[in-house]
Amino acid sequence: MQAELSAFLAAEDLDELLAARLQITSIDRAESAALSAIVQGWVDRQAVANLLMYPDVIPAPDRLPALLKALNDEETEYFVLAAVVGLQSLGEQDLPEGAGEAIATRLLELLHHPSPTIASRASVTLARYAPRVDVEDLLEALEDTDADETVRHNLLVMALSEVSPGNLRGLVQAKIAEGSLAPEVGDYVDEKLAEAGVDANGNLAGAAELIDTDLGAAILAPIPNFNAW
Repeated sequence: MQAELSAFLAAEDLDELLAARLQITSIDRAESAALSAIVQGWVDRQAVANLLMYPDVIPAPDRLPALLKALNDEETEYFVLAAVVGLQSLGEQDLPEGAGEAIATRLLELLHHPSPTIASRASVTLARYAPRVDVEDLLEALEDTDADETVRHNLLVMALSEVSPGNLRGLVQAKIAEGSLAPEVGDYVDEKLAEAGVDANGNLAGAAELIDTDLGAAILAPIPNFNAW
């Protein structure tokens, strides 16, 4: 196995892992077979975690099965985090029919994970699967007032990428009026929009763009190394 790939599989520090990944320019047939054996064996936990973080290194036939297995792993919590991170880089060509919907559903569940890091990262990766998520689902997730504030912020950012501030506020009020959404969600949305400079009509003050406000980008929670986890 080439030294660059061996270094990638053994890297314990995430900065070193990225540097090692950038050094890999090709993978031959024997190396591909070895990588398949790693994710199928699920024993070398550091190597598995590293591959999940950079799933493009995993041979195509094993890529999605490994990520889905990790996403639902109940024994190694770090694998869940690594899969959530890796799923951000998955291309549409890696998603057979129905897979994107299944991933989006699982990410919505992970918003309530007891680990703030996993929940926060799930809220970021969920944006990658936005076309498969209804804005109503995001608003329902906002009802979890015990959720990490980073998660709630990212959900609101994602919702605002789908609908305008004024339309979002109108949708929230309509859902509250029909009793399918808690009034606290309306208070939260109003508060955050006001902080971003959005007036009662859903318009930004002056010539500012939403992208230039606090609601213009998601917040990325830091990812610990596997050993630190």
